[in-house]
Amino acid sequence: MSDNYDQSYLVINRFYNSHILDRVELFEDVSKSLFGVQAQIANSSSFAFALRVNNPIYDNYLISFDKQNLIKIWGIRTTLHSYTIEDLDLVLSQVSTSDNWFSKKMKKNGVDTDLLIEKTLDLIKNIDVFDRDFLIDGGIPSEYLGSWGDLLIELNNRGYITHIVSNKREKKFRTIKKNIDKHNQYIYQTDANFRTEIASRYFQSYGPATVKDFAHWLGCSLESASSYMKTADKDIGEIKYRDQLYYATKERIIKFDYIYQMFIKSNHCWLLPKFDPLLLAYKDKTWIARLDDQKKIWKKAGHVEGIVVQNWKAIATWKYKIGQTIIDFTVDLFNFDINIDFDSLQMRFTELARFRKLALGAIRIYYQGAVVYDSVDLNNKRTPIT
Repeated sequence: MSDNYDQSYLVINRFYNSHILDRVELFEDVSKSLFGVQAQIANSSSFAFALRVNNPIYDNYLISFDKQNLIKIWGIRTTLHSYTIEDLDLVLSQVSTSDNWFSKKMKKNGVDTDLLIEKTLDLIKNIDVFDRDFLIDGGIPSEYLGSWGDLLIELNNRGYITHIVSNKREKKFRTIKKNIDKHNQYIYQTDANFRTEIASRYFQSYGPATVKDFAHWLGCSLESASSYMKTADKDIGEIKYRDQLYYATKERIIKFDYIYQMFIKSNHCWLLPKFDPLLLAYKDKTWIARLDDQKKIWKKAGHVEGIVVQNWKAIATWKYKIGQTIIDFTVDLFNFDINIDFDSLQMRFTELARFRKLALGAIRIYYQGAVVYDSVDLNNKRTPIT
């Protein structure tokens, strides 16, 4: 990487490596590559998958979870993510510990955590799906099922349950029978192989990135992040940009200039939905947004808005409203004088509508609360999905 390149060099290669510009065939491929997709908001999470898959079909997305090829669990940084079932042990190696916050809380309250887990497993060992009420009716005190999950997170961290993902708004959980049957406790340790796999996968899909970025994504100290990288030293190379060292897998680095030249002249709009993996993967946010615009994207209480990207920088945030038969989109521009490429913007929104088997409704573009474009008023029609 040369200092002659501007910030678009980072954006283009990160978009390509994370499959926004280089799509894959399966939803599982997305999760495997990115080591999870943040899943706090179900619809936004599905859009993060859809924008990276060729010809995405929502029913197939749900089937992936129904078959448990994909699972929704509390993962790195104790947030909900969708992972592949093959990565379960890898995820649990980052979150499973015998001396965690829940165990400490139970010990403080005079509760034997292991006995509580045993009682819970007896309740769920012969069923596939359950909810909080089922556990409460079975004698588990409700105070152990706090607003953040408590006991449910502990069952998650021991590999016993996943969240249900469906087109219904319900908070239910599914058992992982094979783990309940073998009933292993605290078997997940962060060994060198796990560290190598995690570091290699991060720098392959999110590179070029700094050590600080990696530590931010993983939710660990710089010292820990560096120890992960040392185990993957044979896979990871470094490049210098503006007096800062960036890292990526060696096989990707040799392609960076080619990828940059392939996309640098594009003025198409690209979308990242709320809590997109790329919006959560870096400590430094200036790679995609000006300082003045960052507070419009990364908000209080950890909320992260979806963005519209054109000419390789964030130009707006976007939202959606899903109805029974249509989906409407709104865009909030950062600057009034942006000449937005509406054709490509409409193409992205049409694709998301098609993914959800909905008609594309209105596309309304705002600046500081005032409408500057309304597709329904101008065309006097809604666009059907064919």
